[in-house]
Amino acid sequence: MPTNAIYDDEIFEVTITRGKSQRGGGIHPTTLEISTNGNRPIDVQGHNCRFFIRDAIAPTFAAALGHGDWENMWLRFQGRAGTTEIEDNPHGIPFITNFQAASWIGQLAYSGKGHVASAGDSVRDVLIGLAGADNGLRGLDIAYRGNFPNVSPEGNGFYICKDDLMKWSGDLGYWFRENRDGTTDVINPQWRNARALDDLDLMLPLTRSQAISPATIRLNNEFPAAKIVTQLYSPTNQTTWAYEVNDDTRLKETIDQDWNHVEYVGDWSGNALQREIIGKAFETSNHYWTMPTLTVDLLMLMQGNDPHKRQAAQLLELEAAHPIYFTQDWPSHLRGIHFAEQIVERITPDSWTMELLLLPYSHVTGEKYQVAVAPKTWDSAGTNQWNNDTRTWNGAY
Repeated sequence: MPTNAIYDDEIFEVTITRGKSQRGGGIHPTTLEISTNGNRPIDVQGHNCRFFIRDAIAPTFAAALGHGDWENMWLRFQGRAGTTEIEDNPHGIPFITNFQAASWIGQLAYSGKGHVASAGDSVRDVLIGLAGADNGLRGLDIAYRGNFPNVSPEGNGFYICKDDLMKWSGDLGYWFRENRDGTTDVINPQWRNARALDDLDLMLPLTRSQAISPATIRLNNEFPAAKIVTQLYSPTNQTTWAYEVNDDTRLKETIDQDWNHVEYVGDWSGNALQREIIGKAFETSNHYWTMPTLTVDLLMLMQGNDPHKRQAAQLLELEAAHPIYFTQDWPSHLRGIHFAEQIVERITPDSWTMELLLLPYSHVTGEKYQVAVAPKTWDSAGTNQWNNDTRTWNGAY
């Protein structure tokens, strides 16, 4: 924390929540909650704060996990302190002081910032203006990942305030994803798919044996299958594009998505807006088995063999919206790529767990078919025939 540092011998519980509990774009601030012993009536509201593994310990800690780049895991949260709450005599303890903090983008809830959209401008520029990311005093460090459409004449002169943010980010599938170091990425489904495929051969798949709660596998209650109809502006006329899951045996409901404020130019196939529409259709036609939440005991992994330690390091570097890989040891209907839409990290004096809320590959990326993930450890092999893999053992990592 700022003015007064709080150390691990004073903290008895920490919860860090990153990401969101559902698919789609928008802004979802990261939060930090710390419970400490004692009465600490200090005013830290609005101050910068960090929560991290101590500098003197972090390199040794990373080395013990077989991962030398300790700077990728030592910082767990960076943002601004908010509410302080003092509990008098809870559960027989004289005082407990709870601190809450939120990441930088949480300030937008109090911002009167506005922006006037101009035809031909990139939606990226609209988001910069709306978030005030070009003002250094706001403390926002934003990187824009992927391609952005342009503002159409239909959106020209449109005054945008924070209440219109979903129209220009969430509805288009753009997510303000906040990282542990306080920086923010604005990402879209196209970028997320590319990132997942790039990391496919670099990351260790998460094994069933590494999870505390791998048993709940769910097929969600059926929504009426949606036919998504989208209208976009093009230089010559309004362009209508529709997508539905190809299943004629079920009831269809049409959902109209008005995107006339953005301009359709060039190849529509496979781009970010198309992926968002397909993802929406797959979500409403939810014939995908998924694992709603999965909890991993990081302390257990840290005390395990080399692959377990490597997995612990990998999870400690994980950001919300990053991919998680399942392979042969998982049931066949779960194998492939999933995404950790929300990460809840909990630390107590005797535990360190990470809860992952997962979404299926198709719902996030708009890809119709799952990607095969090759095992990289014996635990993840399942019934896989190793003579089908051309790599030497341990060659994948």
